[in-house]
Order: sequence, then structure tokens, then C-alpha cells
Amino acid sequence: MIVLSPLMTLTPYADDQVNVYAYGGVYLHRPWWLPVDAFGAVPYFLGVGNFRPLGRTYEWSQNVAVLSLSDFFGVPANIGLRIVAVVAAMLVTASAVWFAAAVISGGRPTAAPPARPIVLLPFAIGAGLIAAGQVSTTVVFSGLYFVSSALVLLVAAWAAAAVGRPRLGVWRGVAAVLIGAAIAGFNEMACLAIPLALTVVTVRARLVVGLPWREFARDSGIRAALLLVAGYLPVLVPVRMIIQRACADGGCYEGSAVSVAGAAATFPHRMVAWLPPLAWESADVTTVAVLSAVALSIVGLPVLRSLAGLPAASRPQAAALAITGTAVLVLGSAVAALNVWMQEAAAQGLYGVGWRDSMLTTVGGSILILAVIGAARRSVTVLALVLLIATGALSTSANSAYRRGTVASGQAPLHNRIAQEFADFDHTAAGDDRRCDLRDRLVASKARANERRLDLILEVAARQSSGQRFCSRAPVWRGPVPLYRAGG
Repeated sequence: MIVLSPLMTLTPYADDQVNVYAYGGVYLHRPWWLPVDAFGAVPYFLGVGNFRPLGRTYEWSQNVAVLSLSDFFGVPANIGLRIVAVVAAMLVTASAVWFAAAVISGGRPTAAPPARPIVLLPFAIGAGLIAAGQVSTTVVFSGLYFVSSALVLLVAAWAAAAVGRPRLGVWRGVAAVLIGAAIAGFNEMACLAIPLALTVVTVRARLVVGLPWREFARDSGIRAALLLVAGYLPVLVPVRMIIQRACADGGCYEGSAVSVAGAAATFPHRMVAWLPPLAWESADVTTVAVLSAVALSIVGLPVLRSLAGLPAASRPQAAALAITGTAVLVLGSAVAALNVWMQEAAAQGLYGVGWRDSMLTTVGGSILILAVIGAARRSVTVLALVLLIATGALSTSANSAYRRGTVASGQAPLHNRIAQEFADFDHTAAGDDRRCDLRDRLVASKARANERRLDLILEVAARQSSGQRFCSRAPVWRGPVPLYRAGG
């Protein structure tokens, strides 16, 4: 909350500028149609290069929630999107803590006090929540990709927690197969849950539980991970074959396209892109940094007091954390390295550029660094906490500078004012004039070919939430609302 607070009024970017009204407006009063239409759109999206029916169901539901906040409580959509981002950031942080605890615990993750590295993990993750460019998950699609990262960590933690159990059980086995199939239908980042689960159960079985190799075939955790694969592959393989055939001419959406050619050169860039100093576009010791340092210190004080009563990580536990942290970091970086946009950034020598992997690589890198000090003395852990608080304060300052930069660009007033008009819908002629002016500026800022789409989206959202046209002077278009674009 502290590090993300300067971004609470950040203007929406890319598809977030319109999708909140498109899907929020269409499904505001009939949300039960969300999964039906998401699965019905599968043929279209396979043709443009991706398969995300469950992920799309969640994303559209999020847009409905944001427009509902605007409709019911007068919260502008730009702020609603940031509220969702903060809640999702809390979820992924809690998931990361649970994941790390599941890796190194001898039994249930909550059965014993956490090791010192685990209680520092939220500070490390918070310090990495940086607005590192327009395509960073901290800026765009935040709720979706934060939740995707949480899903990856929770599925892997669930499989790890089964290691050492006497039996898996029929229902857990069925659940593993269904979860594997569901992951294949969420999005590309969520698919990392499968290789991560296989890695984590192996590491936990050998280093923490001490399971002999000959016992692996009978272990519940190993079986859970293999059943995840059994549910995942029958969905993934045919889907990827269809996409490969549909995108053979290179005309698909680049955001989910796979490019092997430049991946090797891009991979080192993605391995370090999560590091806060590289991700800071402008981080100074400003009033924002000082105030956030005070706030983070207040949060950190009870953690500091608790360190004396918490155990250091044993060497096997520290090794397990280091291996799993590296696995998360490598998997997230590998997916990003296959993306054309990230390959272009690497070719330009740009480090610290955020993308859809940013949340996962931040978690992985944080676990890896904290594992290094896991078995150290308490004084070293205290110093690490102080450094993380200072880093978080500078990240807050960087986020504040990023928001100021978006305001200076001239786009923030337009999209934030549209959000405010929906939140406080003025039914008078003066209100209609304001909205028509905003509508004209919005159409002018996009390609003129999008005029019909934008008008229909604004029209349906305004009628659903306020019972009136968004702009009375806009053309009256006929036909269904064209919701989809290349990326979805």
C-alpha cells in the first residue's frame, strides 16, 4: 500500500483505458454471461495467437468490479483500477510468503514460527513494485498479472505441502488434474505453475524432508505435481498446435507471440530487470521518500522486535529457498525473453523495463537474495530490513515521479476526467457538453477507424450505469459492441 500509494490516481494505459467501460458496461447487470462469452470467444483469440478463457473471465470480472465501484460508490475508474492493483499486490505478497514457508517447513507451513528470511519477504517484494515503464505490470493489467503470479505461487505451494504425506487421496488427485487443465486456460504467465511445482516438490523432498530418490514415485507431493502435468498437457498441446498453425505467417498479437531467435540475448536483461535500482526511472530523496520511509519503519518495527525470537534458516532450508527463488526468477525471465517487445528493449540496451514477468521475477529475486542471508546472524537480518525499508522508500519516490510524468504528458487529464464523469454522471446539458468534448478528444487521440467502437463502448457503459447517452451529439451506431481487439 505504501509503495503503490503514489500511483492511486495514475491514468489508465493501453487497453485499460477502454476495457473497463467495454466489459464493465456490457456485463455490469449480467455478470453471469462473463464465462459464457469468454469461452465463446476462444476461436477468435486462437486465431490471433492466444488462449486465455479463464484469465479473460477474471480480467473482465475485474472490469465489472471497477465499473461497479464507479456506479455504486462514485469511485472513478482510474482509482478503481488502482484499488484492484493494491488488493492483488497484497494477494501475491501473501502467496509468496506462503510459498516460501511451504518450501522450507518440515510439516505444515504454519506449524512453526517462520524463519527470518520469510518475514522480510514482504518488504523485498514491496520495494520491487515499481512503475518501470508503460508495459510494467505495476502500470497496466496490474490486477490480472498480479493474480496470475499469485496463482503460480499458490499452486506450487499446494503441491509442495503434499510432500511427505502418507497418501494423496482421490479428491486431491482429481483436484490436481483439474487445476492443471485450468492453468492451461488462464494465461501464459500462469502456465509457469507447472514447471515450478515440479521443481519445488523435488527440492523440498530432497533438501527439507530428506526423501530418498527411491521413494519419489510413492510420494504424495511428487504425484500431485505429476497429476498437474497430466491435466495441463492435454489442453496445452492441441492449443499450441492450433496457434502455431494460425500464426505461421507472423500476423498474430505480439504480446503473446513466441520468438526464439532473440531469446538468448534477451534472457540476461530479464534476469536483472526486476532489481529496483535498474527499474527506477527517477528516484530521489524527496518528501515522498522520507514519508514512505517513516511509514515503512512503523510497519517494520514489530518485525524488528520479533527477529530475536525467530529462527535463522538452516543450511538445507537456505539452499531450498535459493534454488526455488532461482527457479521462479529463471522461469519468469525465460517467458519474457521469448517476447518480441522485450527483445527489442534488450537490443536497445534498456535494462529495468517492466513487463508481465515483473511480479514473478521480483518474488524470485527477493527469495534468492534473502536465502543468501537466511543462515546469517540476527544483526545481518536487521541490516537487511533497514536496507529494504530504504529501497522501498526510493521505489515510492520513483512511483511518484512516474505519475507526475504521465500528468505532464497530457493524456492523464483526458482519461481521468472521463473516469470522473462516469463516477459523477451529470444529467444536465452542461454535463453532456463536457462529455461530448471529452469524447471528441478521445476519438482524436485514437485512430479515426476506432470511432464506432469507442462510441459504442461509451454508450453502453453510460446507459448501463446512468441510463443516458454518454454524448448526445455522437453518431448513433447500430450493431453489437465490438469488444475484441488483437490482444484481447
